[in-house]
Amino acid sequence: MSPKRTRKANELPYIPLGPFQWRIPGIHYKLEYVEFFQGLILGATALSSIPYLTDNLGLPYELAWSCVIIEVFMYMLHGWLGDPVVPGWITPTLPFTLAYLNGFPKGPERIQAMIALQLLVAFVFIFMGITKLADKFVNGVPNSIKGGILIAAPITVLLLDQLLFRTRMQN
Repeated sequence: MSPKRTRKANELPYIPLGPFQWRIPGIHYKLEYVEFFQGLILGATALSSIPYLTDNLGLPYELAWSCVIIEVFMYMLHGWLGDPVVPGWITPTLPFTLAYLNGFPKGPERIQAMIALQLLVAFVFIFMGITKLADKFVNGVPNSIKGGILIAAPITVLLLDQLLFRTRMQN
């Protein structure tokens, strides 16, 4: 076995997949209650984005539901591939994303703008994962800032939701 393939003593088993370490839940590591509840919260949070997709992008409910299923799978994929994950880092961008999208007319143009934005974010994240810059970034940010982002993100989204609700009621 080459030195690159040797595992550290405290490292979980994995299937090598290029620069990634693929770990299958229930096979390579035991499922924990904490992970189960985190999965429930992830599902509830993802489902709460359906109204944003229907209102802001004009998608039918069924298509919005399909988008959420794909999004949750993609969200979980990088964790399964051994990339460091800090849940909620993308959530604080929701107000910026909605402000950016409101600059486009509702319909195909807004959907195309959303796809372009998400592809840009995906390329940045893939680049950071392959080059291992994600490790340096996640480990370089102090825990207090990570905690502040995770606490402030839901508050920001709730305030934005309240603002959108008031705007709808006035119109």
